[in-house]
Amino acid sequence: MAAARQAQWLPDELALLQTMDPSVMPWRHVASHLPRHSAAACRQKWTALVARVMNTGRWTPEEDDRLRKAKRRTHNWVEVERIVATRR
Repeated sequence: MAAARQAQWLPDELALLQTMDPSVMPWRHVASHLPRHSAAACRQKWTALVARVMNTGRWTPEEDDRLRKAKRRTHNWVEVERIVATRR
């Protein structure tokens, strides 16, 4: 049996996918907003998009400052990650 062909991602679908936060909603919920794509396809594409923008170099002074302020504000690392927003 041949594998099903995946639908190409449209620009508006990519824009919507980038606004989704999989740390607070399951992939099947993300996919419910993108009916042409499965939960697995959404996860795979989102991961690829994040990897493209992930900053792995040295921390800037601004990032350092945001991290310190975020950590003082909350001990929840998911929330800290959202506040810093340039690292994953």
